[in-house]
Amino acid sequence: MKKILDVEDPVFTLCEKAKQGDAEAQFSVGISYLEGLGVKKDVEEGLKWVNKAAEQNFGMAQFALGKFYYLGVDADKDMGKAVSWFEKAAAQENPEAMLYLAQCYSYDLYEENPKENEKKAIKWVRAACETGCPAAYLVFNDLCRLGRAQGSKDEAMQWLEKAKSQHCDDCEILISTLKRFNIQPE
Repeated sequence: MKKILDVEDPVFTLCEKAKQGDAEAQFSVGISYLEGLGVKKDVEEGLKWVNKAAEQNFGMAQFALGKFYYLGVDADKDMGKAVSWFEKAAAQENPEAMLYLAQCYSYDLYEENPKENEKKAIKWVRAACETGCPAAYLVFNDLCRLGRAQGSKDEAMQWLEKAKSQHCDDCEILISTLKRFNIQPE
């Protein structure tokens, strides 16, 4: 006779933990529904569970919701919601959320205030650099070289050198190219 409910099943255990309020389990259940992993894809159910985790200050869920609304996959884009969730994730030192915020502001995707947006974008890139994120080092260097960030060429190079010390191949290539052609941030 086939079991109707297997309480030893990891999916059952995960769902039980989610129902009991475990934020990590709620996030996992939500992603499973959003992606159709082991369950029938159900965006509404997935968002319900990811939201529960995010409301408990679970940073990965906050970042995931930001990305969900930023990309607009399976839903309409909503930059207001995206920025709100990215800010919550960034407050927990999530460098990816910081870079997404920088992008939202840099390309005026959120507010139509170019001067303020530029400042906010640079603020978030710098914050991501402070977390030790090699991708942020590259972005900051580009902003300096393009004259969009008020950073010295020495500061920009220091960030790249730091990324290189973390074995960032892209940074090593960029540093050698910049030095070879004597291209420096202004």
